[in-house]
Amino acid sequence: MRDDFTRRTKETLAKRVGYKCSNPNCKKLTSGPNEDENKSTSIGVAAHITGASKGGPRFNEEMNVEERKGINNGIWLCQNCSVLIDKDESKYSIELLESWKVTSEDKAKEEISTSNKNQLPTNNSFQTLFFELLNQQEIVLKDLEVTKRKTQDGKILSEEKIIGRKAIKSYFEIFRDPFKKYQSWDSQLPKEDIPKECSKFFSDAPELVKYFNLNKQLLRLLKSKSNLENIELYINIFLSKVDYYEKIMLFYYIYESKDENYLDLAKEFEILEGIKKEDLIHGETFGLI
Repeated sequence: MRDDFTRRTKETLAKRVGYKCSNPNCKKLTSGPNEDENKSTSIGVAAHITGASKGGPRFNEEMNVEERKGINNGIWLCQNCSVLIDKDESKYSIELLESWKVTSEDKAKEEISTSNKNQLPTNNSFQTLFFELLNQQEIVLKDLEVTKRKTQDGKILSEEKIIGRKAIKSYFEIFRDPFKKYQSWDSQLPKEDIPKECSKFFSDAPELVKYFNLNKQLLRLLKSKSNLENIELYINIFLSKVDYYEKIMLFYYIYESKDENYLDLAKEFEILEGIKKEDLIHGETFGLI
């Protein structure tokens, strides 16, 4: 069953880009007059960024129905481009389509502005770097892998390989394991031992370090452009890519690197919003809660 957009969502997607195709190499007008003066002709399509149904292009099984049919998952394209992106989903990635959408909406906003001199211009180099970093994240994410083993009496009973974003939860469980012997995480472990445990963990997880380094770069980039009028769009895109366990692991990676500037940035962007206190190992000691 497809999670299709509502008629209102389709209309809003079209209007937000001035009824033009969001592909920057196309920009075709998708609506115009029909020979019948009482009708109009439309060649526009409200396309899904992530698939509308299981097995569809760029399908994300972690999204719920409302997210899948929500306006954030839609992009307005002409009929030709809507077919093109689904024929080659590896080339037309989620990050690329999101960059098209943001750029097209920014352009439409500029064109209808009544006072361009008072409007902050879109920074194309910023956009390029932002979406390039997101794309690098997706590439690194595919290489994340954790092997979970069930053992008994020193013997391995079974092994399960977990890859991608789901592996981060397993990384968190491995990270938390050395602390389990302390009944109260916020009082029993000496503060000076915390960074030692963190360093030991991250030194054994180079791909995870690479992934979170990209997160840090994105935080710094967003902060450097905090005066952009549309910066909230980019912040929301970034936060939509960081799930529950990524938020926690990102904080501990930043803490272990002893970079207070990044820690302040992470707090500023409310990365910890919605995180349970019990999942923040020594959160009070770190000043995270």
